[in-house]
Parts: sequence; C-alpha cells; structure tokens
Amino acid sequence: MWRLVATFCGYLSTACFSFLLAPQIILNWKRQSTEGLSLVMIMLWHFADIAWGAYFLYTHQPLALLLQMLFFQLAAIITEAQYVLYSPALTKYFTPQKTECEPLLGSPESDRLRHTLRHLALVVGVGALFTFISVAGTLLLYQWFAIPATPEWVRAGMGSVFPSVSYVLSFIPQLRLAHSLKSMAGVSLGMVLMDLAGCLLSIFAMSLTHWDTYASVPYFTIIVFQLILFCLSVFVYKETTP
Repeated sequence: MWRLVATFCGYLSTACFSFLLAPQIILNWKRQSTEGLSLVMIMLWHFADIAWGAYFLYTHQPLALLLQMLFFQLAAIITEAQYVLYSPALTKYFTPQKTECEPLLGSPESDRLRHTLRHLALVVGVGALFTFISVAGTLLLYQWFAIPATPEWVRAGMGSVFPSVSYVLSFIPQLRLAHSLKSMAGVSLGMVLMDLAGCLLSIFAMSLTHWDTYASVPYFTIIVFQLILFCLSVFVYKETTP
C-alpha cells in the first residue's frame, strides 16, 4: 500500500516539476519580457538538474523522478530561449531601421519578415544548443558514475553537493534583482508554489521507497529558498506580484 502511495506522490511531484516553469513561461509571454527574472538562476537550475538527473539515473530512482528531470530541463530550455526572444537589445537589433543614408532594400513587410526570421533562427539555435548540453551532459555524467573506479565521494558530490550549491547560488542573483527592482513582477508566484509542492511530494515519495540522503538534500535546499521568494512575493513586494 505504501508503495502505491509513494508512486502516486511521485507522479504528482512529476506533474509539479513538469509544469513548474509553465506559469513562468506564460507570464513571460504575456509580458513579452523576462525582466525581473534572473537568467543566472534559470541556467544554474538547468545545470544542477543535469547532474541531479544523471545521479538519479545511476541510482535507479523511480521513473516518475526521472521524468520530472526530463520535463524540467525541456521547460528550462524554453525559458532560456525566451531571454533571446524578448531581449530588448536583440529585438532592436533585428528590427529593420530605415535611414536616409541606408534605406531599406525591400518593402517594409519583407524587411520585417526577414529580420523576424533571423531573430527566430537565433532563438531556435539557442534552444538547440541547450538541448545538446542537456543530453550530452546527462549521458557523460551517467557514464562517469558507472565507471567502477569512480570514487563514491565524486558521485555524491556531483549528484548532491553540486546541485545543492548550484541551487543556493542561483537564488542569490534573483534575490538581488528583486531587491534592486523593488519588485517580484518578473517571477511567477505559481512557479514558486509548484516548486514547493513538487519538492515536498518528492521527499515524501522517496521516504516511502528508496531513501537517498544525498539525492534529497537539493530538495530541502530548494524549499528554503522558495519560501524566501514566496515571502517576498506575498508580504514584501505583494503589490508587484503577478
């Protein structure tokens, strides 16, 4: 019975992590901007998840936990691509400008279409690059973990310490950004709540099946810092929270 409960909680946590960045992606799309959201935070989450996912794969964690890593990395790639899509500098660069010295070569519509396609090509290229990093990084780390000569402290370090440290460091630029802007408008409260729920469900599922202290540490780390972001959104900068 407890295994069924653990499986159910595991799939619920998978759903939370799978759609964790969906509220953030939607918010970015509605605002047509990623201002207020730290790119460093998202990238560190992404890289930590690569190491964490490879460790979960090596330690034969439940399928639900492996799927949550996969879906989260896909969402992280989309979010990272949005930085390129909504970048004010790149948007201005890819907007055709007509000057007296250098008039547009074609019609305004054709020039706008050509520049838009170039911008989208750059967005797709960035997405493809991060996809390659995810796949190659996970496979390489898994192969490294599987080598018998690899010390256990290396596996524990890459599978637990590195993700935990990355998560701690990732929240620092976000907290500084929120403090400098005096706003949490760029961070989705839905993302914060889903992250908290996913972590709690994952810890509970792991405690009922195959407890791994190293694998659980990042979850506790995320909970602490997401609670800080939650308090900032609800109590400190509540008037700017979407």
